[in-house]
Formats: sequence, C-alpha cells, structure tokens
Amino acid sequence: MDHNRVWNTIIFFSLSAVLVLLTGPAATAAPNDAQKCDAYKLNQAARYASCRLKADGKAVKKSTTADYSRCNLKVLDGYAKAEAKFSCEVTGDASMVQGFLSTATNSLDTLAEGEVLFCDESTGWDGGTCVSLLSCGVNTVVDEDGECGPNLAVICDAGTSEDPSGVCISTLSCGVNTVDEDGECEPNLAVICDTGTSEDPSGVCVPTQVGPDFCGSNTTWDGLASECTGGLSCTLPLTAGCADGDTDCTCHDFGGYDLILADLSGADIGRARASGVQLHSATLTNLQADDAVLVKADLTSALAQNASLQGASLAGAILVNADLTGAQLNGATLRGAWIDGADLTNADLTDTDLTDLDAGKAILANVTWGNTTCPDGTLSNDHGSNNCCNNFVDSWPDTCS
Repeated sequence: MDHNRVWNTIIFFSLSAVLVLLTGPAATAAPNDAQKCDAYKLNQAARYASCRLKADGKAVKKSTTADYSRCNLKVLDGYAKAEAKFSCEVTGDASMVQGFLSTATNSLDTLAEGEVLFCDESTGWDGGTCVSLLSCGVNTVVDEDGECGPNLAVICDAGTSEDPSGVCISTLSCGVNTVDEDGECEPNLAVICDTGTSEDPSGVCVPTQVGPDFCGSNTTWDGLASECTGGLSCTLPLTAGCADGDTDCTCHDFGGYDLILADLSGADIGRARASGVQLHSATLTNLQADDAVLVKADLTSALAQNASLQGASLAGAILVNADLTGAQLNGATLRGAWIDGADLTNADLTDTDLTDLDAGKAILANVTWGNTTCPDGTLSNDHGSNNCCNNFVDSWPDTCS
C-alpha cells in the first residue's frame, strides 16, 4: 500500500472540512462583493495548504527540511490581490490564515508519522508542543485560563478609562469651539467667528442671523418668506484689500452661503470669494463674476446666459443642467467641474482649463476655442480641428463644435 497517497488523501479531506467550517455555508443567492472576496481567499487558502503538503512530501522523499518560502509568497500575494479587487469585510488576515493552515498541516504531518497529539481550541501544534493561538490587545494578557484579560498593571489617568483592547482613552466630550487640553475642555482659540456667524461641526464659520439688517442695498426683506430677495446681500465679510460701502458686491466673501433660487441678474461679484456657495436654480443672467473664486460652488440648473466668468475659478464646481449660453469663460478654470446636461452654446472657452471636465450630455455648440486645455490635458490648438471635441475622457458631450 502507498502510505504517502493514503495520508495525502486523509489530509486533503481534513483540510477541506476545516476550510468549509472557517467560511460557513455556501450562499444560494448571487454572491455579493464580500462573498466573492471570501471565495477568492478560500481558493488561495486551499492552494496554500496543498503547496505546503507537496513541499512536505518532497522533503520526506529526499530526507530534507521542507521549503515553504514559495507557498508563503503565493498566499500573501493572493490575499493582497483579493483585497485590492473586492470590498472584503475582513482585511489583513493573510498572516492569521497562513499561521492556522501551517499549524493544521504540521499537525496532520505529525499524525502521518504516527504521533498523536490533540491541542485544545485555543492552542495549536508548533511541531513539538501546544502553544497559545490567542492574540491579546494592548495592555491585556493571556490569563491562567487561556483567555485574554486586562493587565492589572495598567492604571489610567483621571478623565480616561480602559477600552476593551486595554488602551486608556479620553472620556471627555468637549463642545463646539472647545478642545481637550491636558484632559480638560478648554476654548479653541484658533476659531473665532464674526458676529452673525458661528462654527459648524466641520469648523467653518457660517451665517446664523437673517433679517432686514442683513439685506444688501440691491435687495429687499421678504417678511413672509423670511429672506432677502431681489439680489445678493452685500453686508457680508469683505475680502482683504476691499473697501466698505461698495454696492455691487465686488470683493466680498460669501463662501458657503445658501443663495438657492436667488436672483443675481446683472450683479457684479467680480473677485468675490464664493467657494462652496449654493446657487442651485439661481438666476445669474448677465452676472459679472470675473476672477471670482467659485471653487466647488453648486450652480445646478442655474440660468447664467451671457454671464461673464472670465478668469474665474470653477474647479470642482457643479454646473449640471445649467444654462451658460453665450457665457464668457475665457481664462477660467473648470478643472474637475461637472457640466452634465449643461448648455454652453456660443460660450467662449479661449484659454480655459477643462482638465478632467465631466461633460456627459452637455451641449457645446458653436463654442469659441483657442489655446484651450482639453479634458485629457492636451491643447485645442494642437488638434487639426482646433477644438477639444475629440479629447474628452470617460464622459462626452451630446453636441460639440
């Protein structure tokens, strides 16, 4: 009888049973991404066990020590590929599975050699004795019962307590504009908001007051709607270097303000700082916003026909379904902006930066091109068509000329 073949058969079915127990019952529905990851890792684990047993067989025949280096590299690489390809529920478990299967194959080899040794569930065979498989957290130790327990030598300071992993963590809960300093809540002097504003949870000062006194010279207070209507309020923080008293909003800072449905027709906000401003469905016809900072501003469905945005920064801005027909965008930056469904018919894009522009279903008919940086990073002047119509990436406009 070929004893090696008999033992290899026993070992194969034993490891198969262990792996099934580790992964649980097979799902009947279509596998999700996490289940695909489990299946991929299970396959890699089976290959690792098989690789080790083959190395053991060669070593027995040649009376040498088994070389598992190739097996170890393969399982680590396999698990890394699984975690890169799928959304795995558990990551970084390659070493644990590697150690478990190493112990399992070593134990089976020991049985094959006639030596019977049974370790309990919290220990494994290291080739000569049963050793603990527990991995306790920081400030915890394996107690006399073979379980992880707190290390009584750890004493946490006042205002902290030991979490389940044995780490001392703060028990303080400081409020807005306060910070934990030396175990005590103290004012955060780095954040000082102007009158009429307060710090939101992200640490940004946002307006907290509304009323007639906060409406600008080109707006009126609508008591029924409790809002300023007719234009933009310019009693706002001024950008450094600007003067008080200007009624056209030039140089003001209204970043993050909610101006949804506002009517800014013909308003002048040139050089204004308005990063993150909410202008959803606003009327911006003939708006003068040259050199304005509108980074990540939301202009979804805004009506901005013939608006002047020369030299403006619209990086990351949302212009979905916006009407920008005849808009002057020459010299503007639209890096990473989203113009899905927007209409830029007759717009001027001379010297405009369109790098990484998302232009799905947009209309770019009869556009003025000239030294325009295309979405793929090339220049319009370098193409025979002298435009960027063939140089979009991933998302393409419905019309382009």
